Amino acid sequence: MPRKKHGCLIAFLIVTALVVSYLVAVFFYDREMTDYGRESNYLSNRGYAHALGLRNFNYDLVLQTFGVPVDKTVQEHPDLEDIMLISLEYPEFRLNYTELTEFDGSTSRSLYLVTVWGESIKFGRKQIGVGSSREEVHKAYEKEPKISQGELASSVEDFPNVAEGYYGEDWSRILFCYDDAGIVTSIAYEPPSN
Repeated sequence: MPRKKHGCLIAFLIVTALVVSYLVAVFFYDREMTDYGRESNYLSNRGYAHALGLRNFNYDLVLQTFGVPVDKTVQEHPDLEDIMLISLEYPEFRLNYTELTEFDGSTSRSLYLVTVWGESIKFGRKQIGVGSSREEVHKAYEKEPKISQGELASSVEDFPNVAEGYYGEDWSRILFCYDDAGIVTSIAYEPPSN
């Protein structure tokens, strides 16, 4: 093999090895920095968005997909300046966001709670939703860590009457309210903290 072709082949192999090494490093870095340490056995975070017909819970995507909400409230956060609380209510669910105003005047919105009360919305393989029994919820979420009653206290402010909950992917929270007969009356999804 001529020397020039041999040199090009070696250069190509070195560049390929560097690119592959970079991609592997990025994969593990991304996994370490964005994987909050838990994979769900029942339904991924993305699965909760898909059940509502969304790719994700991006604020603008929600408005584009569902249009003008039945009710929209915007209020200042009671304890934090420059943060607004936005609630978008649709006939079967509500999405709550925080809106942070940056120093340059731009804003960013983050989802902090989805509440579902509509019977047509079902989650996961076992189609858990409003109208499911407590036993059906337990069977569906049996492999997920249950949230202790003490830990549920932090969710009560945003989701009153929560009876029980489970940790999902990335330690998100899936919360349930039941009626006296043990039937789900509402479900909430709290995404993982960033």
